[in-house]
Amino acid sequence: MKNNVPRYLVIDFSKVYNDIVASSEDVLNISKRLIEKNRKSVFIVPYLFLLGGLLKAKEVFSVGAVMAVVSIIFLWIIVAVFKCIERKLAALGTTFLSAIPLMIIVNVILSKMIEEPVLDVWDVLSVFMLLILAFVSFICDYAKKKGLMK
Repeated sequence: MKNNVPRYLVIDFSKVYNDIVASSEDVLNISKRLIEKNRKSVFIVPYLFLLGGLLKAKEVFSVGAVMAVVSIIFLWIIVAVFKCIERKLAALGTTFLSAIPLMIIVNVILSKMIEEPVLDVWDVLSVFMLLILAFVSFICDYAKKKGLMK
């Protein structure tokens, strides 16, 4: 304390953890909603074709369809990860790690289609942020597994 004002705020980690992390039931409900939404996701390709025709811009369909297919595949991978891995925080960390190759694949595809650089500063920043999020998820999963938090 300095001048009767506390310098640090001490918060019980379990209370913060409960505010941040969704329960397993919430994650399962989100997964079920994703599955329901993704069943209709195949209709985005005809939509992009029609939109490209209306706008008379073939790039809308060519770039949009490829990115839509890659995104749909990634969403199904996320659903599979959450169904296969019992511990939801570990599944979340795995999802963060799998987003890194997805980002690189998207950048490579876009660099070939629209001649953009494969990696730039923002991509490197995104990779570091995803690595930090994965690390935190795995640490929280480990702590939860060891009984250090609820």
